[in-house]
Amino acid sequence: QKAVTITVANQSTTYPTAKTYTFTSDGDGTFTASSSDTNTATVSISGKTLTLTPVKTGSVTITVTHTAKTSGGNYKTGTETFTFTVNAGTITASVSNKTADYTGSEISPNTVSVTEPSSGATVKYGTASGTYNLTSPTKYTNAGTYTIYYQVTATNYTTKTGSYTLTINKVDPTHVVSGNSLTYTGSAQTLGTVTTNGGAVTYCATSGGTYSSTCPTQTNAGTYTTYYKIAESTNYKAYSGNFSTTIAQKAVTITVANQSTTYPT
Repeated sequence: QKAVTITVANQSTTYPTAKTYTFTSDGDGTFTASSSDTNTATVSISGKTLTLTPVKTGSVTITVTHTAKTSGGNYKTGTETFTFTVNAGTITASVSNKTADYTGSEISPNTVSVTEPSSGATVKYGTASGTYNLTSPTKYTNAGTYTIYYQVTATNYTTKTGSYTLTINKVDPTHVVSGNSLTYTGSAQTLGTVTTNGGAVTYCATSGGTYSSTCPTQTNAGTYTTYYKIAESTNYKAYSGNFSTTIAQKAVTITVANQSTTYPT
């Protein structure tokens, strides 16, 4: 009988994907295959086609054996080996940025969704790159853009890290305009006030004039427009508007008394 030739080459795969590999041989007997460590990878054979199935990351030696026919065969029993390497798998994870308006309450960022592996992955979060010590992302209240860092780990997979953002937008301030209901008194009177949860309020008697923290005053009866601005603050946008105040005419007082005279005076 002639010495059998079995031609193989080293193989690799990425966990958890199995690898199908067909070797060549001139042998006319029966082929079998074995793994040096079935805790790392297993092997099955059909004809000359091997199915290499990873169990964990690492490397094993695969032995292909040709067993000669008991009678009538032309090739001897022989073996050949090759290395099968299981590389760490790639984690598939996704998360989207989130935008929300300021509400005064805590707002939760989105969370990371892992699709590969389908189970067994651990997601940790952090407020700084490289530090992942939280099981859920930090919630935020005030307006601003916050970066959330994450790490996904799983056995036999390469650790995945990344980041995404939560943006909390400033909103228009709530404000109440109180235009005073006034009546002429002969003295200067303040035309109204603006109260707000926003920034500082300033006033002006004309839209293009110089604004002051003190609301304008007027003395004479009439209708007056007051312009105001609310400054931008931590959580609120700047805002501007105007209101009208009427100083009503005062009822006239006429004082008289009965009179008499002697004719013809």
